[in-house]
Amino acid sequence: MEQGYRSEVQERALIVSLQMFSLILERGVSLLKTQLDSAEEPRLVVGEDMQVLLPAIKIWCDWMLCHSTVWNPPPSCTDYRVGPPGDAWSRLATMANLLDKLNYTRTVLIQAKDAEGREDELELVKLPEDTTLAGFTPLMSNPQDPCYVEKTEDMDIAQVCLRISKVLFFGQVFLCGLETPVLKLQKNEIGMSEYVSVVEASSISSPSSPPEQSDSELLVESYSEDEDGPVSTMKRLPSSNDVFDDNGAPLALGEIMSLIERKEELERKQRKQDRHRQRVQVSGKKASPVARD
Repeated sequence: MEQGYRSEVQERALIVSLQMFSLILERGVSLLKTQLDSAEEPRLVVGEDMQVLLPAIKIWCDWMLCHSTVWNPPPSCTDYRVGPPGDAWSRLATMANLLDKLNYTRTVLIQAKDAEGREDELELVKLPEDTTLAGFTPLMSNPQDPCYVEKTEDMDIAQVCLRISKVLFFGQVFLCGLETPVLKLQKNEIGMSEYVSVVEASSISSPSSPPEQSDSELLVESYSEDEDGPVSTMKRLPSSNDVFDDNGAPLALGEIMSLIERKEELERKQRKQDRHRQRVQVSGKKASPVARD
């Protein structure tokens, strides 16, 4: 496969993967906003729920860091939407901004070059997720630069700090440093610097974008009977507030379903009658005598 080219299967698989990543980021962003709004300072830098998400986010960033030729240029997600409007890149930019605001000691981690001659004072920071995925082929090319911490420091806090630093490096350094950047640093309305996505957002409507679907809308699967067998199609069921009876009152969802089923039943009967009529006509033509000179 040539660099920069993706098959349709690869494109769709990548989009599904990014949507999964986007959902994790969405939850993480929500947790960080709640923590910062409440001025809460957990012992391990972030709350318990965020401690669960951080390893997954860090692994995602590791994979994208060592496989940029697979996902770059980023695929367009305008035709797909999972959860609230937004995409992985804008949420990653938001997470980078929020992680930057956390109150923790950034100097707790010591790089390998600064650890020379201090081996007796320092301890290597190992992440459980890295140990679990050691030898996993998609991550084997991921650089694992050793980080250390003084033996007097809390190792749990050091692990959280290392995960945060990995995520921030991917977002603030790697994505901003690509030939065609994915994120960039710019001033916001109040003059503060923040990271933003420069990838087309999935919330921007386009001619091919699916319409927004409210929680009261459903997709109803129906089947069209033809000579080749049933063909499955998806039909959008309108909100009960959009359908009214003869007196102008909105119909209940059950009544709407019943009407749709009745309509489809009548359509099936009509199609059967049409096919039967066509077969009779064909049979009649075959049975008619051939004119002779």
